[in-house]
Amino acid sequence: MKRITSRSRIVAECVQTAFARPKILVFVNCVLFCSILLGTLFTLFTKVRTLYLPHFQSSSIIESNTWALAFEIFTANLIFSAFVFVTLPGFVLFPAPMVLIVYRGLTWGSYLYYISPVTFFASLPTIILEGEAYVFACVAGMIVGVSWVKPSLLYEDLNRRESLRLSTKECLKLYAVVTVLLAFGALVESVTISLL
Repeated sequence: MKRITSRSRIVAECVQTAFARPKILVFVNCVLFCSILLGTLFTLFTKVRTLYLPHFQSSSIIESNTWALAFEIFTANLIFSAFVFVTLPGFVLFPAPMVLIVYRGLTWGSYLYYISPVTFFASLPTIILEGEAYVFACVAGMIVGVSWVKPSLLYEDLNRRESLRLSTKECLKLYAVVTVLLAFGALVESVTISLL
């Protein structure tokens, strides 16, 4: 019974941390999803596919197994797309995750222009789940980056070391939410791929 209580407490802390900064969260959400719209409009009017985001190709053996495909999508999205591409640059330069979120949105938008309406509506849950995960990853990167540049913006009366320590804990809790969202997104995406 104590394990369940401690797990639920940890989940409650992660969710509370995720929504502790609602203004930043809403702003990054607006930036990402407006970038997706702008990427689609850019491609509509220019008919040029200039935006590029590397993606990973699965083998045909993995694509035939929904669970293996979901695991591959999940690990690629968590390690490369969320952590390396969005969060990690924020540790060094805190505005970088926002720029990379805009780039990701523009790229997704340009891809969405070329798919059929049926495929678009089938992939919409994946876009929403993965998009929200990248929003949380962006916020995590920005928080850690700001914590050592200007700690007073996040935590009053703390030095850089303490601010960095607290922001790293906050980042880990945000990454628990990122992991859950990407896991569900990968499962939905792999089922969608197997059905289409």
